[in-house]
Amino acid sequence: MKLQKLILNSGYQCIDGDAMAEIGNISIDSRKVVPGDLYVCISGTKVDGHAFALNAVENGAAALAVERLIPDIDVPQVLFRDCRDGLARMAAAWYGNVAERMSIVGITGTNGKTTATYLLKKILEEAGHKVGLMGTIATIIGDEELPQSLTTPDPMEFHGALARMAQAGCTRVVMEVSAHALALRKMSGVVFDVAVFTNFTQDHLDDFKTMENYRAAKKLLFTDGMARSAVINADDATGRIMMNGFGGPALTYGIAQDCELKATNVQVAPGGISFHMVYQDTVTPVTLGLTARFNVYNALSAAGAALRLGVSPGVIARGLAKVTSMNGRMERVDTGLDFTTIVDYAHSPDSLENCLRAARPLADGHRVIVVFGCGGDRDRTKRSVMGRIAAQLSDYFVITSDNPRTEQPESIIDMIEAGVEGFDTPYARIADRAEAIKYALHKAQSGDIVLVAGKGHETYQDVMGVKKHFDDREKILEETRLMKAQV
Repeated sequence: MKLQKLILNSGYQCIDGDAMAEIGNISIDSRKVVPGDLYVCISGTKVDGHAFALNAVENGAAALAVERLIPDIDVPQVLFRDCRDGLARMAAAWYGNVAERMSIVGITGTNGKTTATYLLKKILEEAGHKVGLMGTIATIIGDEELPQSLTTPDPMEFHGALARMAQAGCTRVVMEVSAHALALRKMSGVVFDVAVFTNFTQDHLDDFKTMENYRAAKKLLFTDGMARSAVINADDATGRIMMNGFGGPALTYGIAQDCELKATNVQVAPGGISFHMVYQDTVTPVTLGLTARFNVYNALSAAGAALRLGVSPGVIARGLAKVTSMNGRMERVDTGLDFTTIVDYAHSPDSLENCLRAARPLADGHRVIVVFGCGGDRDRTKRSVMGRIAAQLSDYFVITSDNPRTEQPESIIDMIEAGVEGFDTPYARIADRAEAIKYALHKAQSGDIVLVAGKGHETYQDVMGVKKHFDDREKILEETRLMKAQV
């Protein structure tokens, strides 16, 4: 693509050099530049891409995108006020601005994004649409499922996936939109048909430092013309902040507060949930094969988005009824033993609390045992909080390793354990996650619930920068097979 065409609507300030230079690709890593690439100089928190511009040119870069002109470099330079914003808009142009021709729903919030996207996908498919999905677990294009490394992919990957979805005949796209993606302007230029807000609780303070900064990043999805309409959780106090100043129509949902889309007669059972969905004086019975009260909210958020896209309540109910499980989200692992084992992605204080509260009625008077840890190189302030929650809401807990990354597991466990002080709930600390799971399973008695939290769908453990295969479900099944053989 000619450089001039690539930058046409990207908000650049000026170009120094040949606007007709031929561009073969767009790169943000100088080490991966090949002849013909446009190298984008991203100013990061730790590394400034401008420092590697000469390396990129030596590797064959045909042009540079910069926030300040670099002297003595003999290739065209496009000057941007913000290269991250420019990158997102150029990525869209590179793939033919396909987002403008698709109906896209973006779902943001601390918890529930993944489940809500899968529920909405099922609803839209029930309505007859071919649907693409992007999120924490995978990118799904029709029937093809691709692994995903980030909740919201970088601009080139994102717009490339949209283009593939369009080629596959997808007319609707549902995606998770992380606070990081919004803060880093990954979605600049994209206008969502519907923006959905699930909830807001503590997470990611290692990056955002304060809850106010984290909230402001989420709020970006509901400002600056990024969405034509909104669906907001009225039971979450932050929902009012998300709605403040939003210029388009907004539909509110909830259980407790007055709202347009409401769940009544909520019933939670081990095999799933049921409720009456009330919308515009129409009452529609809904059943869903996922347990836990928080999944009522996830179902409502998906239903609200579907309503904004013109799907009828009856079709919404039929779509939700077809969902029987979610990968790593309050997922039962069938062990054949007389206690229940559940795997969940819960890795924040609020999500751990929600899972433990959901597990309590399922235990029906028996014990709730939880295995959990905290990720390394991430928000340290939540570690003691999660320890306190486990001590308050479980009958026995095992503190273990999650993804320690470059930290020592024992040091992370020490910080979690600080929150346990003052409680008499029995617990163990076992840094080896496989051994911790084994220990909890052997502690379980008939009727108990064993919740293994923190990794959910993940099939690896990140230790000192190396991702080693590790799947909580596999470890549970391996150990319970041995337990049954010994009976």
